[in-house]
Amino acid sequence: MSGRKNVFSHKIAAAQTLATSYNSDPIKLDTVSLVAFHVSTASVTNNVGQFTIEHRIYVDQNNYSDWAELTLDSDSILADVDAIFEIIASTLPPGQIRLVYSALDAQVQTLTFPSKAGSTDGDFIVITDKNDVEWAIALDKTGGAAAEPTATAWTDIPAAKKDYVDISAATDAASVAALVEIALNALTGFSSVFTTDDTAANGTMTLTSTAAGFGVAPVSYNQAGSSTGSISVVIASGPDGTAAIYVTGAQE
Repeated sequence: MSGRKNVFSHKIAAAQTLATSYNSDPIKLDTVSLVAFHVSTASVTNNVGQFTIEHRIYVDQNNYSDWAELTLDSDSILADVDAIFEIIASTLPPGQIRLVYSALDAQVQTLTFPSKAGSTDGDFIVITDKNDVEWAIALDKTGGAAAEPTATAWTDIPAAKKDYVDISAATDAASVAALVEIALNALTGFSSVFTTDDTAANGTMTLTSTAAGFGVAPVSYNQAGSSTGSISVVIASGPDGTAAIYVTGAQE
């Protein structure tokens, strides 16, 4: 690559969490470019994943192509210990580039449901995937749909991604969890991202992220969204560690 100019270098993140998959903000490339991402991880003891580079080509003033993963000379695999990576892409046409971390470990969270008697009408839980798509389930204790949640955390979620579950025929916590599991798996898109399991039959249900990462841990609310509801969440000790990320490059 000859006649380089416009050498650049800047910090993307000092301590980016690696608890879930991650995309850096896009970096604009105005001309043919060589770009290197420098990644140094810290405090990694339980995390398997891969760093890659994605690029999209400038089409016109208002449009880019779809993101495409670049074929690199070597794999930058994180494997439960700290590592340093230099990830280089060369001869890139004008467009945008970003660093991508794909968490490969499935992440598990546990929900604990009350018995029907121990529940409160309208209590609900919001579950978020790594792409910030949300689903929600609320408890309809009386079966009369009298206390559907009014909190914005509920009302902002599309109807196809939430359900006010009739638990009026339930008794113990196990029967509540069983009804909720059926309802969760019927929500649009939910089962393609999460796997549910309430085979413990004691009111607990595990959620395993098949897409390798929750956006945030599930959140429990009361009907008004003003406090925690009767559904509890056990935060799993999932993938750990952080990364310091810098980018350098040169454009012709």
